Amino acid sequence: MLGLRSTRSFAPAPPLRQLCGTPRTWGARHLTTGGTVTEVAPEGPPITETNRAEATLKRFWKNVAVDRRPDGVAVKLDQRTLRTPGGKPLVLPKSKAMLATLIAHEWDVQERTMKHHSLPMTSLASRAIDDLGEGATRDQVRAALLEYLDTDTIWYVSREYPSRSTLLLTGPSFFQDEPPPLVVLQDRHWEPLLDWARSTFDVEINKFESLLYNSQPEATKTKFDQLLQSLDAWEMAGEHHSSFPWSVLLLKPS
Repeated sequence: MLGLRSTRSFAPAPPLRQLCGTPRTWGARHLTTGGTVTEVAPEGPPITETNRAEATLKRFWKNVAVDRRPDGVAVKLDQRTLRTPGGKPLVLPKSKAMLATLIAHEWDVQERTMKHHSLPMTSLASRAIDDLGEGATRDQVRAALLEYLDTDTIWYVSREYPSRSTLLLTGPSFFQDEPPPLVVLQDRHWEPLLDWARSTFDVEINKFESLLYNSQPEATKTKFDQLLQSLDAWEMAGEHHSSFPWSVLLLKPS
């Protein structure tokens, strides 16, 4: 993961609707391929447990289990392997056994009526499996993350307290000269983070005084793009889930 984490609480988890897409018509037909029966929604992807939960918001399973098997670790609902919204078996690498346990737990604690935000770990794993291994979606996510490099909150400073007209023109900045106790806290906590980022990634990082027309150096963008390209699907999913709610790349509340 690229970013630091503060001691603040987690952002709200991505809603179940975001995980599973838009509602669909839930009639189904069955296709048999190599002895495997798959339910398919008319003119849509396979009807999976995640999609069914999104459509009904009702608990339809009784038991949840973690299944350790040769190809990885799976989560089962009533002896059926949980599948992603794209129809792939939700099988995690053996190194992600803890994540599989968390996924099983969030399905196990669901009540009769589910909430849209109630499956964040399933959302993260499904994103990694369905979209972030390779291909156009991964490239789009990487490009979106790189854009956040120009908007990270701690880049924005102001050493002269802005007038009302300036605020209306440029928007607020993160650093201020007033009140003095706040300035002391900013200098104590945020400046070391900027120094850490410069030394850790060996890049130049600009600070900005307004929200308009700002950009980090091209060499800095290239370095962070290389770092993002080096992430595997699971790391990319984690980076995306932690960056997206805040539109930041480096510093994320947690």
